[in-house]
Amino acid sequence: MLWAFLFVASPSTNAQDNPDYHGYRLQVYNIKVLKEGKDFYQIRFNIANTGRKDLDISQKKPLPFLTLDYDHTLFENKLGSYRENIRRVMTTSDVKLKVGKVTERYLIRFSKLLPEDTIRNPFPATIITENAVNRRKDSKTVIKESPVKMVAEVTTEKAQCFDFQIDTVKIIDRNAKWLTLEYTLVNASNAPAPMLGQTNDEKDNLAIRAFISGAPKMSKGALVFGGTFVENMEKGADGKLPAGKRFSATFKLDMRDKSRYMNYLILSLDPFQTVQECDERNNIYVVDLTD
Repeated sequence: MLWAFLFVASPSTNAQDNPDYHGYRLQVYNIKVLKEGKDFYQIRFNIANTGRKDLDISQKKPLPFLTLDYDHTLFENKLGSYRENIRRVMTTSDVKLKVGKVTERYLIRFSKLLPEDTIRNPFPATIITENAVNRRKDSKTVIKESPVKMVAEVTTEKAQCFDFQIDTVKIIDRNAKWLTLEYTLVNASNAPAPMLGQTNDEKDNLAIRAFISGAPKMSKGALVFGGTFVENMEKGADGKLPAGKRFSATFKLDMRDKSRYMNYLILSLDPFQTVQECDERNNIYVVDLTD
C-alpha cells in the first residue's frame, strides 16, 4: 500500500496524534561532523521541539524521557549506530526549547563507545573486584555462577531489544510509471518484535523509507523517493513478528520523477525509530535498477 503523504509530513505528527505520547520529542536534522577522534565524535546539528510541551532539561534534574527523530544526515555521516549515545548526551545537557521552536547549530561531543548497558545488555553483570572476592572468601561464601553465565541468561526478550532486517527485495512489476516491490523482513532477534504502533493509525507502524541515488550507498545526493508502512493486521493480532520469522508485503513507487542517472534504490528500515533495535547498522538495503 502506497502512502503518498508518508514523507511530506514531519515524523512529529505521530507524537502529536498519539494520546499515549509523553515526555520530550526533538527532531534532529542537518547533522555535520566537525571532528572525529579515536574515541569520540564532535557534531553540530539543528533541533526542533516537535513534542507537546516545552523542553526543559537540566543536569540538576532527573533524566527526562526523551525521544529523538533524525533526518537522513544521520546515516550520511554513518552515525546510525550512535543514536543512543547522542540521546544520552542530550538528556544530560542543559537545554531549553519551547514547543515548535528551533535551535540551530547545536554542538555536542559523544563517545564512540556503544552504551552496551542499555542497547545490547540493559542488565549488565556486576563487576566483582579483587577486594570483593577476598571478602567473600573470608565469609566462606561459595560463588557458583560465573559472570559469563550471568550475561548469557539475560535474553534479548527480557531486555526488550529487537533486530529487524530487510531480508530480500524483489521487483514484481515495472513500467515507465510504477515500480512494484515485494520486501521481506526478518526478525533476527530472539524475541517477538513489534511491527505495529500504539494506535490504529498505520502511521506509527514500522516503516520503510525509499531513496533514489546515483550510487549504491546512502549519500548527500540520495533523494527521498517514497515509502510504506506495515499495514495493520487482522483484528486480534498482537502485531509482533516471532523470533526468526519473516514478513512479506508489497508497495509501489512512482517512477516518473526518476532520472536516467539515478539507478539505485536505497531502502531504509524503521526511519522513524518506532522500534528500539540491538543493531541499527543493518537497516539499509540497496536495489540495483539498472537493466
